[in-house]
Amino acid sequence: GLNPGESERFIWDQKDNQGRQVKPGRYEVTVRFSGEEWGDWFEIIGPYAEITWFSPPALLYIGRTNEMRVKVKNYTYGWENEILRLDLTITLGGYQSRIASIPLSFTSFLEEKEYTIPIPVPSGITPGTARLLLELYWERFDEKIVFDSKSFYSNVASPPSVEMEITKPDTAFLGDQVKFEVLLRNTGTEQVQATLKVIAEGFLPKELEKAVEISPGTEMVEILLVPQEVGDKKVKFELYLDGSKLEEKEETTTVYEKESEIELLGFEIPQNISLNSQFEVKVKLRNSGDREESVRVKIVADWADGNKEISTVIPAGGEKEISFTLVPTKKGSKEIALEIYRGSSKILGDSRKIEIITGKPKVVLEKRVSKPIVKTGEVIEVTVEFRNEGSGIAKNLVITDKPPARATIVGGDLTWTGDLAPGETGTLRYSIQFSYSGVYSLTPAEAKYEDEEGNEEKTISNSVSVEVKEKEGEKGKGIPGFTYHQTVLVLLVMVMMLWRRLRG
Repeated sequence: GLNPGESERFIWDQKDNQGRQVKPGRYEVTVRFSGEEWGDWFEIIGPYAEITWFSPPALLYIGRTNEMRVKVKNYTYGWENEILRLDLTITLGGYQSRIASIPLSFTSFLEEKEYTIPIPVPSGITPGTARLLLELYWERFDEKIVFDSKSFYSNVASPPSVEMEITKPDTAFLGDQVKFEVLLRNTGTEQVQATLKVIAEGFLPKELEKAVEISPGTEMVEILLVPQEVGDKKVKFELYLDGSKLEEKEETTTVYEKESEIELLGFEIPQNISLNSQFEVKVKLRNSGDREESVRVKIVADWADGNKEISTVIPAGGEKEISFTLVPTKKGSKEIALEIYRGSSKILGDSRKIEIITGKPKVVLEKRVSKPIVKTGEVIEVTVEFRNEGSGIAKNLVITDKPPARATIVGGDLTWTGDLAPGETGTLRYSIQFSYSGVYSLTPAEAKYEDEEGNEEKTISNSVSVEVKEKEGEKGKGIPGFTYHQTVLVLLVMVMMLWRRLRG
């Protein structure tokens, strides 16, 4: 407790309960006294990082540079452009040395990076069990502030008597499979389990690993690669035993462009193409070689939409036709180019000039009814089918139809609006019924639209007729046996005759 007028100062050395430096960040301090509580915030800024993962080697070979991988996460807060370091120290018997030291740099908070730490073991060291200490720290003036550390033990031994010889092709052709022969010679008396790792930039595959059992004597390993780039290409061979790199060799092979055995037999396109209308490009290729070839065919035309790249395989001695469907989006004189690739190398090409013209729309209407003969009260469907048989878009298209005056509309639409591209179709449908018998003519439907230059166009459909018969047993709709029009005519005649008698 504190007496009146007394004070107490608390000093925190920024260490956690295990005595380690705490991470930078924002912290809260709370004071409770006599039932009351006070609190405040403060920030710790500065560089900081932690080792989140590492792969300690179980075995190290004397006179060789072994490797281990380490992941480090950055917790630096309120501090920029500070370099941290990772040191690796080995202790074996009376021997102690810092054998690796690498700088670490980060660009963002909570960024995690993986590093490869070389572990060179000097030739004069004695075999045994070594203690290795990995330290992550920051040097401030002459002070070394350690943020994290990991220690582990590895066996140190003389390397096995295994040698690696590479037989490689001096030259290769693009796309042709090439063979590298790796001769592994074990001059010891025991079998060795090894891993051969190949790193081949500019080849496929780019990386591969093979597990190899090397008995006393020699073991041959074949590595098959396919060059994808022209030039001097390096292939690295690394031999690992028990996770430690035993030997490394690098070879260079010069890759040349191979003379193409693919021939271009045809590149067909229309001479004049309408704007916004589909057109077809046909490419015909022949493979005169004695093995199948994989090629990539590409159309270069930034003025058109559509799939412009197709990969295909042409059998040995065979032919292949490839088709592209494109839609021009710009008018005028344009160039269309053809490019044919094998791998990443262009082997053939061609180009053409074409003219993109403004197409003319042509809307065609066809009107029909579901039944040409019906009874009174029976519902029939009227259909107006329309299509654009022209080469341009029918813009602001309005389709309208009008049923007879004595028809009752039951359902559907009498109008359709929108744009209609070349080849597109549509349908206008509605249902009607008649209450009186007779023969009715359905007048043509009408279409109004504009071409792509704003010129107005108009067209009509055919007309159709419907005969409406009186429903059996129905009364009051007219004189039996007479149509509606005939009934009206008879009634008019009777009225005239009655009028004349009354006047006479």
